[in-house]
Amino acid sequence: MSEGEVRLAESATGHRIAYRRLGEQGPRVLLIMGFNMPGHAWRYQIDGLSEKHQVIWFDHAGVGESGATRRRKLSMQDLVADSLSVMDHVGWPNAHVVGVSMGGMIAQELALRHRERVSTLTLIATHAGGMDKVFPSSQGLKLFARVNLAGLTPKYLMGRGACCDGKRNATAIDSLSELLFPEPYLKHHRGEVFRVLSSDFADQVPVKTRLAQLWAVLHHDTKSRLSQLAGLPTLVVKPELDLLVKPSGSDFLASRIPGARMMVLDDAGHGCIRQRAADINAGIAELIASHSS
Repeated sequence: MSEGEVRLAESATGHRIAYRRLGEQGPRVLLIMGFNMPGHAWRYQIDGLSEKHQVIWFDHAGVGESGATRRRKLSMQDLVADSLSVMDHVGWPNAHVVGVSMGGMIAQELALRHRERVSTLTLIATHAGGMDKVFPSSQGLKLFARVNLAGLTPKYLMGRGACCDGKRNATAIDSLSELLFPEPYLKHHRGEVFRVLSSDFADQVPVKTRLAQLWAVLHHDTKSRLSQLAGLPTLVVKPELDLLVKPSGSDFLASRIPGARMMVLDDAGHGCIRQRAADINAGIAELIASHSS
């Protein structure tokens, strides 16, 4: 993946948001990453879209190269403000907004609160909120807990030591692999997946940041407002084998956003932006091309 120069945007939240930009011409695309992941986890979309589009990706506060958050609780409005700070810093009046998982929740709120800033909306492996959509399957919940706890030493959890050791971190990466990808895919790609995810988690996200983001996710709710997105070109991507976000969440979004299109990935899990990158990139590019002046 090519890397653009890192820049810092000052958000109204007080956060310093690190972002990168690649592509000199074409439609503007803002990529919003999900929970506990750095922006460069969009690597397959960055590579696939930046030749014909201007692409920006960023790290959420407390993640990667962005400054820490001092807040114990974050709201979707906070995360929207951070996203807008990047657009404002680079001088983009609007963009084609793409969000995955928690990033898709942020993208919904961004479109609802700042419709004029969103040219098209792509929502990947996400939901509209509500307790029936927030909690994953029992298997997904178990793996999610392992990912977020296995890499942490007891001393770190008590504030008195290093955050992780190699063995614990490897356990977390193994669990994350199983959370993101179905076994048939891992059977052929486990080594490469482990290598890439190890790179993404080279810097442990602080527990405080994880809990602050989790607060935003648990309080996310756009169900009653989705009809306000009528007329906004929208693509909903549904990975049928998602263990973390119930696939029915995509059905709900597509049914409540007037005119939304649905892409169903019947063999993909929550990590579909890697597993089915070519199809997702093509879908995003098609949506953008059909709604670019």
